[in-house]
Amino acid sequence: MLSILMKFALVLTTIAPIGFTLSFLLYQNDQILWSIFVLFCSLSLCAICHQIIISSAAKLNKTIITASSIKPADKEISGYFVAYMLPVLGGGKYFLDPSTFSFFALMFFVFIWISKSFYANPVLAICGYKFYEIQLSNGGNLLLITKKVITKPADIGAINYITSHTVLEAL
Repeated sequence: MLSILMKFALVLTTIAPIGFTLSFLLYQNDQILWSIFVLFCSLSLCAICHQIIISSAAKLNKTIITASSIKPADKEISGYFVAYMLPVLGGGKYFLDPSTFSFFALMFFVFIWISKSFYANPVLAICGYKFYEIQLSNGGNLLLITKKVITKPADIGAINYITSHTVLEAL
């Protein structure tokens, strides 16, 4: 399973798209240097996220599972944009205040950490990862993160457990 530091980094990367939005708002308000700085930080978080997934797929213990059914679980990404990105865009200049944006980002971070929904990460989707809900033959459910298109349970190969309910296709 992932260490606390890796989970922390994955949760931080869920904030990256909010940083892109803030960078855009800063640019619109002629705060070019801050816009570039925030954009750089957001891109760095994206690179960190991608590297965590690559190293996790290679280093975590591989396990074989028996799935009885599978269905796409990409709806989490759509919910992310509706719930978090639209308020930032709609708030406009209101979110340019550092204390307001910091409070929003901190609350968002806490929500993602507590809900363990760091897998619903748009950065992963941008990097080409897909999300599937797997029903196991023993009745349990898992969330699979993979770059493959999976159409039937037999398409699932070896996996790595990231958390007790989230798995990553092993390399």
